[in-house]
Amino acid sequence: MNSIKNNRLKNIDALRGICVLLVFFTHLSITSWFVGRVGVAAFFLVSGYVIPFSLQEAKGARSVIYFWVKRFFRLWPAYWLSIIIAIILMTPIASEISIKGILLNITMLQGFFGVENVIPVYWTLQIELCFYFLICMLLFFGYSKNEKYCTAFIVFFIVVYFSMALSRYYMGIKFPVAIPIAMGLMFFSAICRIRRINGQELPIFLGALLLISLVPTCLFAYADITKPGEGGAYYIVAYFLAFFIFIFFEKIKKVPEVLVFLGSISYSFYLLHELVIFFVRKYFLEMTAPLEFFGVLLITIFVSWLSFFFIENPAQSFGRKILNSLKNRYPVILGGNYTQL
Repeated sequence: MNSIKNNRLKNIDALRGICVLLVFFTHLSITSWFVGRVGVAAFFLVSGYVIPFSLQEAKGARSVIYFWVKRFFRLWPAYWLSIIIAIILMTPIASEISIKGILLNITMLQGFFGVENVIPVYWTLQIELCFYFLICMLLFFGYSKNEKYCTAFIVFFIVVYFSMALSRYYMGIKFPVAIPIAMGLMFFSAICRIRRINGQELPIFLGALLLISLVPTCLFAYADITKPGEGGAYYIVAYFLAFFIFIFFEKIKKVPEVLVFLGSISYSFYLLHELVIFFVRKYFLEMTAPLEFFGVLLITIFVSWLSFFFIENPAQSFGRKILNSLKNRYPVILGGNYTQL
């Protein structure tokens, strides 16, 4: 735990730790999908809170390039490791996917080409990439931390996801409503960070508008889901819980160090936990439920720490060296806060 950098936002890291555990519990079949949905929605709120602020005030093409250099060395190395492990373990998807599918998965863009994810959790990364592209657009013009533009995006995405929900309900067109919902959540948390930096109150009215808009959206979009424990009402509760959990952790100062530690390794944990579950259930079939839970959890924490220590940290250090070299050659105002996803 001592390796965690002092410039990290510990309360946000702790929230990451909570999020990844919620997703883990769902995939281990300890809880329903609903709990995992809370974790995923809160993850999106975390991304909006930190990603636009990984660079200080800057604009132009160079800033966009520097942004992607940081994101590349933050995301892709550990992501590639998870693909390699999935192929070695011959998970059901990895054993059937084509070479073309593997190559597209390597890019992290497979979802945009209708190709199946080697590991199911990758779907959230593609939503993250959509947010990155929008942030880069704002960054290019110097508006990535401008509350008015973030608010405009929120209003735009409210209109988009509500329209999609109506289309799903009345026309049966399965629009991916989760994408604009996630965009709205991320831009809302970006405004929360802007307000926090400026010493202002959180945007209560905007948050209320966002939550209220999600009620009819979820009821219309998921009206066709009749499976017990699912459906629009459960999505509403999940988004509301994620929202209030985020607000709670955004405000608190002291958090358990164990959650901070889990948050620091949460990206590798998120990528690898399904592989650990698959491995344990394939080779240790006779384990009792409590033993399986603690065994899978401890193994996942251990392999995630290994990935963090030997893959994530070195990759990000190398990325920082490249950034420093670029800054020396092409000066631009850059931030030194390498807050992680």
